[in-house]
Amino acid sequence: IDGGGPIRVRVGEKQEGMGEEVKEANWKLWDTYPVSYGDGMYTRGEFITLDQGNILQFLEKAGEKGGRLTVTFYFFKSRYYELVLPDEKGK
Repeated sequence: IDGGGPIRVRVGEKQEGMGEEVKEANWKLWDTYPVSYGDGMYTRGEFITLDQGNILQFLEKAGEKGGRLTVTFYFFKSRYYELVLPDEKGK
């Protein structure tokens, strides 16, 4: 985040549409983080975007819920993270 900018975290499986244009999913993870859909090609599912201003708050909340992050690499060095929760699928 310090050198590469914001990161995307996959928080759900639903996918609507395809393309580079961001399409909002019209819900917020934990009533805080706006969710949008992936591009439908390399990133499929529901995602939130985190930056320096909100990542620590997110990690604390994920830890409280017993969550962990995994990483998925795609297209050269591109990657996204996935939130894995013990009892729920991101919602």
